[in-house]
Amino acid sequence: MRLVYQRPQTRPMSGYWNILGTWSLYRREINRFSKTYIQNLFAPVITALLFLSIFNLAFEGEGRSASNIPFS
Repeated sequence: MRLVYQRPQTRPMSGYWNILGTWSLYRREINRFSKTYIQNLFAPVITALLFLSIFNLAFEGEGRSASNIPFS
C-alpha cells in the first residue's frame, strides 16, 4: 500500500512560460490601474508640488541654494 500521493507530472503550457497565467495577471493589473489611475498618477504629482512649494516658501528671500541650484 502506498501512503504518499504522487502528483502526476504536468507540463507548462508553452515551454517554461505559462501564457494563460501571464495574460490573466496582466489583465488584472491593467484593470486595477485603470480603476485607481488618479491615485497612481496625480497623488505623486501633488505631493511633489507641495514639497517644492514648502521648500520655496521656507528658503524665500534668503538666497539659499543646494548644489548651486537656487530655491527661488
